[in-house]
Amino acid sequence: MMKKKFVLSEQAISVLNSPKGKNKLMDFFDIKDRRTVENYLSNNVPQSIFMNIHIADLIRELAPYMTNKMIFRRLTDEEIMKMNSDMIEPLIKNGKDDTNTDIH
Repeated sequence: MMKKKFVLSEQAISVLNSPKGKNKLMDFFDIKDRRTVENYLSNNVPQSIFMNIHIADLIRELAPYMTNKMIFRRLTDEEIMKMNSDMIEPLIKNGKDDTNTDIH
């Protein structure tokens, strides 16, 4: 079994994508550029800064009805494997380029 990895649920992302949500995120992380927030929200990466434990509190300020199960969801093994292969594939391609050069 793979290590558990969590990401924000679609409901949580929609709350954070609201104008109030984006403003709160910018204040919380002291981010000046709204595009940075939008980029993080569109990627929804498990190890991103938005997987901070305090994000749940921020989301509950905007949507008090949301529980942790509604805010976070666990990635499936298939999603984790795809994410790992997406990260490894460019490294393999770069390694193949290096091995194709002949040194005399």
